[in-house]
Amino acid sequence: MRILCSEAAHFTVRKSAAQLGLGEQSVVTIKTDSNHRLSMDELNHQMSILEEQGLLPFAIVATCGTTDFSSIDPLHELSEAARKNGIWLHVDAAYGGAMILSKDYKELISGIERADSITVDFHKLFYQPISCGAFLVSDSNSFQYIQHHADYLNPQEDEAEGMVHLVNKSVQTTRRFDALKLWMSLKVVGLDTFAEMIDYTCHLAREVAAKIDKEEGFTVLNKDPELNAVVFRYNPEGESDQLVNLLNKQIQKELLKSGRAFLAKTRFDGQVYLKMTLLNPMTSLEHIEGILDEIRVLGEMFKMMEE
Repeated sequence: MRILCSEAAHFTVRKSAAQLGLGEQSVVTIKTDSNHRLSMDELNHQMSILEEQGLLPFAIVATCGTTDFSSIDPLHELSEAARKNGIWLHVDAAYGGAMILSKDYKELISGIERADSITVDFHKLFYQPISCGAFLVSDSNSFQYIQHHADYLNPQEDEAEGMVHLVNKSVQTTRRFDALKLWMSLKVVGLDTFAEMIDYTCHLAREVAAKIDKEEGFTVLNKDPELNAVVFRYNPEGESDQLVNLLNKQIQKELLKSGRAFLAKTRFDGQVYLKMTLLNPMTSLEHIEGILDEIRVLGEMFKMMEE
């Protein structure tokens, strides 16, 4: 049995497969296209290989907002492939699920409604404290596979009488009321304000990517981010990749130590990059310009120290 996902899918796909007893080798990763989204050509090719090997693909995990590039896999095409082959389609919308509230970018996740199941992390773009997440299914009958009855907790006669036991819809038995904070936020802040915050950060990411792309001594990988993550690096002309990698590591560490900014560090094609995930609607382009100036100063300083 095999699970298919893009090479940019979250590491927890492999971790979950191991916890299910399937082993990490049950996860088949599919190459991404130039926009860092799962390639349908590669998926179809891999499906043919699995068929020749007599291996059964039973699930596709689509990513709606990859961790590095915030890319969204082709949801409509993946839904068609899943239906055609009788495969379960799960959408990891931990990051991008909040786009359902967006007024300007909602179309980016068109097709998510065709998924068999969806996961959402409300502690990301819904701005909730950890932990707050949801697992959604298109057919409530799917919950029967995790139902277990105990006379001392949720006897079957209770169900027949219509009594609600949330344990019948959860892997956990005892749970906190995490949904309360989300419900309160939606009531107090309102859907329109959430939409404005989300749209602002996505618009800002596009401005930031365009700004960095014009800056001398910088390279940006995703010039047109789908959500609000921008992957870039300080890249002074004429320097070796080895030195540039070292400089970006040092810059990221110094910014974190100083408390000036928290930038994530990642790798692409073996090279070190920095990542801005612009979730805070209070962030302005002026803030980013200040950080870029500081990156340049730190880069020059560390470069002199290495010479």
